[in-house]
Amino acid sequence: MTRRTLYFCAAALVASAVWTAQGQSNFQISTCDKHDDSNSFSYNSDHRYSHCEVRTAKLTAGQPLEVAAVNGGIAVIGEDRGDIQVEARIQTWGDSQAEADKRAQDTTIQTANNRVRADTPHNWHGQNSEAVNFHVLVPRHYSVKLDGVNGGISVTDLEGTMNLHTENGGISLKNCAGDVRGRTTNGSIAITAGGESWRGGGVDAETTNGSASITLPSDYSAHLEAGVVNGSIHFDFPLTMNHFNSKEISTDIGKGGPTLRLHTVNGSVSIRRGKEPS
Repeated sequence: MTRRTLYFCAAALVASAVWTAQGQSNFQISTCDKHDDSNSFSYNSDHRYSHCEVRTAKLTAGQPLEVAAVNGGIAVIGEDRGDIQVEARIQTWGDSQAEADKRAQDTTIQTANNRVRADTPHNWHGQNSEAVNFHVLVPRHYSVKLDGVNGGISVTDLEGTMNLHTENGGISLKNCAGDVRGRTTNGSIAITAGGESWRGGGVDAETTNGSASITLPSDYSAHLEAGVVNGSIHFDFPLTMNHFNSKEISTDIGKGGPTLRLHTVNGSVSIRRGKEPS
């Protein structure tokens, strides 16, 4: 008989239930309805059973936040708040519903010292039947270190020191500031900046296989550096070059400012002018 994909929704896992384990925070558990993430990793098959749940906990702000995801994306959003909220969306699959449920039960979320990661049966047995995506709300001024494998990283409305790295996924920054370093192996980089100039140390972002783009207001001030190995550079701004060839540029726009650097090996780099406010 053909097996169908089933989504676990046991009555015991109501939104008000509290999940605890040694060395972990208290997590509120809910089902996956209305939870989605564009940076998520997901495996889907009509021939497997599945389990999906969301665990949510609050951490004390203070120590820098570190999040590590294997088979899952990371989304961090800065807000006017004094604590950290971590949401872990856990998806597991198995050849029976009991197997999928057991994989979720055996998945633990570690949060000690604001170092967030998932321990899954995949980590122990080398199988690939779990995905954990993190959605984290932090104070607007905060430092983060985000590491992913098989999932994208996005950061929105945050100012601070950011170290971002993923192996198979893109990196997205929107309305951020501070000292930012981003690296991805297989994925694109997309940065959207606001205001009149970059606040903080600047941006150094690289990808090996993928495009890189930055979108800036028309009156923006910065020092721009862009480079490609196998690809081309496109720009919407009128530029006066300090250094230029078909593979590398270095120039100021507006009054100059912190360095915004984009580089790719296999792909293009685009420096785009944002749309004017209507």
